[in-house]
Amino acid sequence: MQGKETTRPANPPRAEEIRTRRARLRLRRSILPLAVAAMALCVVVVWQRDTRHRQAALAAMDVIRAPLANYLADHGELPTVYPNYPGAAQPAGFHEFTYVEPSVIKWANQDIGWAVVGYGRVQSMIGPNGHAVILYEDKLLKSVWKSKKELGDILAHQRQPSAGDS
Repeated sequence: MQGKETTRPANPPRAEEIRTRRARLRLRRSILPLAVAAMALCVVVVWQRDTRHRQAALAAMDVIRAPLANYLADHGELPTVYPNYPGAAQPAGFHEFTYVEPSVIKWANQDIGWAVVGYGRVQSMIGPNGHAVILYEDKLLKSVWKSKKELGDILAHQRQPSAGDS
């Protein structure tokens, strides 16, 4: 029996399987916090994008509001159509702006409290979609943010009295 040597395998199959399982577990434990941190960072970046988008929409609405404020100061009431002064350039973002119907403007000019006279659209990624809105209240115009549902409810309410006036 001198010529016959017994050799042991360097890594028995069971030991190799255990080592592979441990390596996979370590890998999972390292990747999980990284994935969670990446997702959280994405949410923060998109949230900031939405917030800045709203702020930019309100700033654009201030520019669109200026001709209305000039007309209001000159005539004491809102125009039934959006004013285009000679030589005035259209404000940036104007193509996304909606001025309400003349019947609603007539209704708003009757000192009814407050009314939405114009609005733009902003698309959100995380939060609900909404609109930068021009409110007319006590002979003053101001820009505010309204959700899509809030604006829809307000516009529906504004159209009801104007339908009865015609």
